[in-house]
Amino acid sequence: MKYSKEFKEEALKLSDEIELKKAAQQLGIQYYTLSDWRNARMESFFATLKKEKLYQIPTYRMKREEVKTIIFRYIFGYYNTQRINNFNEGGLPPVALRTSTGLAHHAA
Repeated sequence: MKYSKEFKEEALKLSDEIELKKAAQQLGIQYYTLSDWRNARMESFFATLKKEKLYQIPTYRMKREEVKTIIFRYIFGYYNTQRINNFNEGGLPPVALRTSTGLAHHAA
């Protein structure tokens, strides 16, 4: 079954407010469908991280701590502050969106 973007957004918002199973029951959709929608953003983030950063460097020759540092710098130095983000209104990076909406104290 195909759901509208608006329905998915409302379902995700509801699942943030109440338990995932309860939200799925209340909306009349399968639990795994709602769970998949919640996981999609993280899967997209990890795909972007791999494509834009990890596949561009020889991680197999690096120590774990070096790779962790590179990932940390990518997330906090680029992804959250500069990269255009398709999920946010106006394509703003997470930090810019939080600053513009007055939510600067929330975690990334």
